[in-house]
Amino acid sequence: MIGGIGIWTELALAYAIHKSFIFVRVPLTAAVTPKVVKVVRGWGWDIGRKGGAKEAVKKARRGD
Repeated sequence: MIGGIGIWTELALAYAIHKSFIFVRVPLTAAVTPKVVKVVRGWGWDIGRKGGAKEAVKKARRGD
């Protein structure tokens, strides 16, 4: 315990602080994701293409 604070109180505070950073986390994720996709595509992964999951299922059924 930290200064007599219970573990559940400490966990609740940590969770609340984590959630309060949503205004930082969401824009950061939106800014970083396209760059990550570009790098991963460069490695040969076929992600983020038009058609999404439905196209992937069709492609898998055809055996492409």
